[in-house]
Amino acid sequence: MNRVTDSQGNPSDGTPWVPSQGTANVSSLNTSGVDLQVDWGLDLGGAGAIDLNLLANWLQKWEVTYVPSIAAIDYTGTIGDGVGSARPDYKLFLNTMWHRGPLGIGLRARFLPAMDNKYATYDPVSTVGVPSITYLDFNASWKFTDSIDLHVGV
Repeated sequence: MNRVTDSQGNPSDGTPWVPSQGTANVSSLNTSGVDLQVDWGLDLGGAGAIDLNLLANWLQKWEVTYVPSIAAIDYTGTIGDGVGSARPDYKLFLNTMWHRGPLGIGLRARFLPAMDNKYATYDPVSTVGVPSITYLDFNASWKFTDSIDLHVGV
């Protein structure tokens, strides 16, 4: 790949000369995976109703090619150092909700498997990944009218 050098400034009059090779969008991203959602509800008569929702995601690959002449790097199952840089092999979310009249009470479970540090291929000694983790979130709601609800969660 050839790049044209562009520079600003003139050393003879004291303005700084800053070489620039320009920019080009030569990276590529190749992803594949499967998403699954299952919803189920049960009417409990006078005791209310229960709703269940299961979300599952399987990430088959998350390959990035930074420069066309270098092989793609697969970041599946890794975590990086920036927001949104986690690429777990799979994720599971289970939402449960019991409601009766205006009252609703729910529990959400989120599971993320262990992930390797995305830089481990460069530095396997000092980089560490993260263990698997399950988050539990509790929530409650009260429906005042058809258009006004109050929701709280922990």
